[in-house]
Amino acid sequence: MRVDLIDTTSDYIPLALFYLKSYAETDPFLRKNSTINIVTPNDIFDHKSTAEEIISNNPDIIGFSCYIWNMENTVMICNEVKKINSNVKIIVGGPDVSSVPEKSLNKYSSIDLIVCGEGEETFRDLVHYWEEKSNTIINSSINAVKGIAYRNNSDVILTEKRPFIDDLDIIPSPYLNGCIDLNNENRTILFETYRGCPFKCSFCYYPKDYGQLLHKFSMERVEENIKEILSSNVREIFLMDPTFNIPKKRAKEILKIIKKYRKDDDLSVTVELRVDLLDEEVMDLLKDANITVIEVGLQSSNMDVMQAVDRKQSTKLIAENVKYMQSLGIETVIQLIYGLPQETSNTYLDSIDYGVSLGVSKVEPYQLQLLPGTPMYKNSEILGLKFVDEGERRIISTPTMSSSDLTEAGHIAELVQVFFNNRTARSPLLWYSSYSGKSFASIIKEYMDWRISNIKIDGIEWHKEGNYFVYDYLNSCLGSRFLDIWPLLQDLNRFDYYTSHLNFIGEEVYAAFSYDPVELKASPGVILEQSPCWYRFRTDQQINSNFFNGQFLRKAYDLSDADTAASYRQSSLPDNHESVSGIVSDAESALAAGNIVVAESLLRAALPVAPENGELLHLLGLAVAGGGLADEAIALLRRAVTSDRDQPIYRVALGAVAAENGRPLEAEREYRIALSIDPMLVEAHFNLADLLTETGRPDDAVRSYREALAVQPELVEAHYNLGSILDDLGRHEEAAKAMQKAYELAPELFDEEIQTRH
Repeated sequence: MRVDLIDTTSDYIPLALFYLKSYAETDPFLRKNSTINIVTPNDIFDHKSTAEEIISNNPDIIGFSCYIWNMENTVMICNEVKKINSNVKIIVGGPDVSSVPEKSLNKYSSIDLIVCGEGEETFRDLVHYWEEKSNTIINSSINAVKGIAYRNNSDVILTEKRPFIDDLDIIPSPYLNGCIDLNNENRTILFETYRGCPFKCSFCYYPKDYGQLLHKFSMERVEENIKEILSSNVREIFLMDPTFNIPKKRAKEILKIIKKYRKDDDLSVTVELRVDLLDEEVMDLLKDANITVIEVGLQSSNMDVMQAVDRKQSTKLIAENVKYMQSLGIETVIQLIYGLPQETSNTYLDSIDYGVSLGVSKVEPYQLQLLPGTPMYKNSEILGLKFVDEGERRIISTPTMSSSDLTEAGHIAELVQVFFNNRTARSPLLWYSSYSGKSFASIIKEYMDWRISNIKIDGIEWHKEGNYFVYDYLNSCLGSRFLDIWPLLQDLNRFDYYTSHLNFIGEEVYAAFSYDPVELKASPGVILEQSPCWYRFRTDQQINSNFFNGQFLRKAYDLSDADTAASYRQSSLPDNHESVSGIVSDAESALAAGNIVVAESLLRAALPVAPENGELLHLLGLAVAGGGLADEAIALLRRAVTSDRDQPIYRVALGAVAAENGRPLEAEREYRIALSIDPMLVEAHFNLADLLTETGRPDDAVRSYREALAVQPELVEAHYNLGSILDDLGRHEEAAKAMQKAYELAPELFDEEIQTRH
């Protein structure tokens, strides 16, 4: 019998599935007669092709582990599988179905059986039963298998509840038995040392109704696993224990084990813990073990909200311990849940401000989701919590937050991610918060309201918001003072750029500032005198990504004296104009590879040697624009144009930056001058057409797109944009021809809707 367990995670190790396989294979009968496979489909969001891929292996049983975030997708795959082969058995387990088996089986007709509770023993017994039955060895009923729910005609049958596993060591480790090839894994490694949770927060499923508070793997087993994992080439580990520092003695032992075997600083290790229950020894051990990221599930800083969800915590101790961990250089992430009982829009903003005040790396607000099996799910009607009981089960409204309140809270969460966590406007907005006396969260809300009122764009995608309009907003707030403060804000913005985890800067970069950004951060709200200085930025630890917390790239910075900075510049740039061309070439390659900071550093170092080099000024302008410093970029590109007025590429670049930053007249002028110099310059035709479209001149835009196509007939974007404009103008036949040509050139860019329409 072939059993395929389907991995629908893709970004991290499906540990639950490997546990099932490892434990089932301890049964000699199953080892002899069955094959159990972990199957990772190519594209789990293409349900039909995934089903075809699964069925092509001819499995007898298909299994899924279901969570709130993958249940909907899993059901769609199951539906497609049953269309192809209705005889294949589909079994599912996991928290999204385990506590509501009757409801799940009544709702999802493509699911045949649900495993309730811990799955290892139940899965083994179930496969054993089916294997024996297929070989006509037994005639016993499936009711003998504990811990399952299944259909019998229109009835749902629940068998006897299975006791929890007392000794977790009976489950073979997939990291030790060869199930998982650690040296060839590039996904996040999940690792647990116990199951359950000593706390009973009403929104959380972690306790799982265990008969005792915690079920543990032995310390010997834990050490064996850690040794094996840390001796491999894995890059990311997530310790799954819901509250890692409970029990405290055990946590200390584990941290000492990690320190003992850890050999690589380029390793991301994330833990979840109750920070208010830490002591100084544990925090120092976290540092000694080089733990990368600490997740702090604050949820809310409001005590009434916490009381409503049966959670006790000390915000005073949280603040003290988070600040201490930050001083140790440990990345700390504060997680919030908005929409909890008693939460209001104001308490939500207060919680964001509390997290921001701690100086943490990230503040991550999440919308409340009602998890099956939790007290909050069971009592949702009594609590007045409205939600759709399927899919992600996000809260729709509460007695204290309306639907519109929750929508606004979601937009604020997206802007916190963009401005604060990604550092696209973190320091400038924090400085303005101190200067104005407004809280950071209230500024985010005020910005959002200003943006909606003043920048008329339909369908704003807040999670994609850059800092394009932040300085327009600050200009509206600061009035006549803005021009005085602008250089200060620019330096804060550049400092954010160099320290953001999103921007790779290479091993070491020196950057000049007119104001000392650290002094600015230490003197919030004060307009200081200029104090030119150099800072050295370096990457201490390179981590490509962390599945649970996005990208983390450990960086450090320090003030550098002028002699050191000058020495660095001199060593990287020989003092002659011939070498400038090499620097420019290297910078151009860095820009093409997306390494904006590296390119900017090279070009700034070269600028004193060749201050009128047009190509150097041109590339530096592009690099600076990429860093969000529009005014400086435009000034540099104007200097490039002045250095060589007959070079149209410089004018196209100036036009592009001007257009992106609300200067359409200057942009149009530069594009038209560039075309007067070189009428065959397709970039100028295309950019001009885009600008004419954005400024409401569609007929002129049509002419410009056609001029671009006369130069480059296979320019797909021009055909597509031309077709869109013609369609809007009611010239449908011409639009269809343009779209057809675009489709012929690049069919992969078209989805079914576009193909049907045209």
